[in-house]
Amino acid sequence: MFRYVFCCFSILYALAVSFSLVGIVKASSGDRSDIYQSCLKWCTAENCSDADNIAHFATHQSWHLTVLGWKCDDECEYQCMWDAVYDFRKRKQPIPQFHGKWPFIRILGIQEPASALFSVLNGYSHYYMWQKFTQAVPISSPNYVIWNIQAILSINAWIWSTAFHTRDTPATEKLDYFCAFSIVLYAFYCLVIRTFRNNYAWLSIVVSVPFLGYFFYHIYYLTFIHFDYGYNMKANIFIVLVSATVIRPDRL
Repeated sequence: MFRYVFCCFSILYALAVSFSLVGIVKASSGDRSDIYQSCLKWCTAENCSDADNIAHFATHQSWHLTVLGWKCDDECEYQCMWDAVYDFRKRKQPIPQFHGKWPFIRILGIQEPASALFSVLNGYSHYYMWQKFTQAVPISSPNYVIWNIQAILSINAWIWSTAFHTRDTPATEKLDYFCAFSIVLYAFYCLVIRTFRNNYAWLSIVVSVPFLGYFFYHIYYLTFIHFDYGYNMKANIFIVLVSATVIRPDRL
């Protein structure tokens, strides 16, 4: 009985605190610097201000940059970022972040080559072990469906992580954050289901409702109210900490 009360309390506490963790994130110091803003203003005025300039830019753009959706404004931001970096280095000042990221040299249009590669490898490792799992574990095994969903969510998250590190756009950023959060929240869901394993048939539906509700609220808040990096990070960390500190069922 204690384990049921404890787990229910943990869920309610996690959801209550997560709803209250709303913070404010400011722009990075690099993209707020005078050198960056001056360069960006000049670059967009010279190269992206009218149809002729944009057409000239598109004609001379490399094919791989076109495929990955690098537009005139994006090119100005990238070039001005490095102009600002060189200026900071010249003045022997620390290199700041730009738009929430450290400056990386892109390769074939890929903004963060190392991170994109590691995301691919992580996704493949999940896919490989998922295949091993389905081959070794019978369908009739307890929680078979739950672990298959866990594998699919993980693979999906690493796919969008690869897309985000390849090309940072508002769409790929949101999908990366939302899919990463789905893994964290689902891991907590799996913990609850395993804790109540003796009553799985009825509890799976009861538990799924608040978890799905909070997941969709999380997406709704970040999409339509405010894309708050601080709130998203705190929500993820808090759920992970609660999941890690819940007493294991075999010790209750």
